[in-house]
Amino acid sequence: MLLNEVIKDNEQIYIRNKKDGGWNFEDNEMVNFYVKYIGVSAYGVYGVLRMYADKKQRAFPSLKNICEKLNINKSTAIKSIKILQFFNIIHKKREGQRRNNTYTLVNKSQWSKNYNEDDLKKYLKL
Repeated sequence: MLLNEVIKDNEQIYIRNKKDGGWNFEDNEMVNFYVKYIGVSAYGVYGVLRMYADKKQRAFPSLKNICEKLNINKSTAIKSIKILQFFNIIHKKREGQRRNNTYTLVNKSQWSKNYNEDDLKKYLKL
């Protein structure tokens, strides 16, 4: 159905309201430049990390939680996290044996634009 048809038929349309809360917003540069290199899975993982990030831009979701939110397997989540680290979009820190990792969202001024497919492949094998 086209938008003007919905209005013509007197159906009520509700648009999103930023003031309602529960929204997280994406930087245009992420969509305009990075997504084509990091892929949709890494982009989804980044979205989950943004959703959980605190005021200091740290997030602590488990791999299980990330996988459940995105309906992806553990190996895809791990690869996505490595890709985000490669581009310096996130920093990952292990907080002990039985604790979740701490993921810090890096300021976009520090994101790497030096994309080299061979370097990424080597990095993913680490």
